[in-house]
Amino acid sequence: MCHGRGSRMQEQNSHNVLVVDDENQVGKTIGRILKKQGIEYVCAKSAEEGLAILEKAQSPFSLIISDQRMPGMTGSRFFEKVKEQSPDTVRFLLTGYSDMDALIDAVNRGAIHRYIKKPWNTDQLVAFIKDGLEQYDMTLENKRLMKQAKKQNAKLYKFNLELKKKTDAHEKILEELDHEIEKLRNADTAAENGDNNEKYDADKTAAYLKANNMAGQRILNMLYHDLFVKIFREFRQAAGKAGFEMPGPDKGV
Repeated sequence: MCHGRGSRMQEQNSHNVLVVDDENQVGKTIGRILKKQGIEYVCAKSAEEGLAILEKAQSPFSLIISDQRMPGMTGSRFFEKVKEQSPDTVRFLLTGYSDMDALIDAVNRGAIHRYIKKPWNTDQLVAFIKDGLEQYDMTLENKRLMKQAKKQNAKLYKFNLELKKKTDAHEKILEELDHEIEKLRNADTAAENGDNNEKYDADKTAAYLKANNMAGQRILNMLYHDLFVKIFREFRQAAGKAGFEMPGPDKGV
């Protein structure tokens, strides 16, 4: 097993690449390319060894490059297992023209993201590797954003529930307020008709509404106005019985 650390790798770069090939020279060649780009890498000489490394790794590999033709397990079969074990890892398959059937099967199964023909062009391989690492970063970022969105949606749902409770409570207060005002109107109408059996204290109603935060100053002013009208009408009736003339509705009240 070979491994290396890129000399120009920056601290924020946490990418690690696994190279799987039974030919030792192939692993070393790709390793030199990765090291030149400042990328950490590990080499395995078989698919079985690659799976063992993957299982023991403290963090997932960003990219795995594997040969197709290896003793024991083919690269396409290896990648099917990798997909189950580390689905976010980007997977590149090294293959020759004679491996097209296996390649097509691997593509159809979603086991690989890209295939690289042997012999490869070094500049093109470097470009593929950079694209693969960017794809891995995008996958992780999308998952992070999705997780964040779920948290935000949960908070929004909770906020909507709290808002609904407050709205329901507010509607209940309004209903109580409408009921109190309606009682006041009915009492006032009964007083106009000379029905003294209907007793209603508007001052107490206003105090009740204010104490329970059920009405603003405008509503309270309306209640006090109705109270004043009620008192004036009672006083007018008493004055009339005593022989005093009071102004009627056409004179201001």
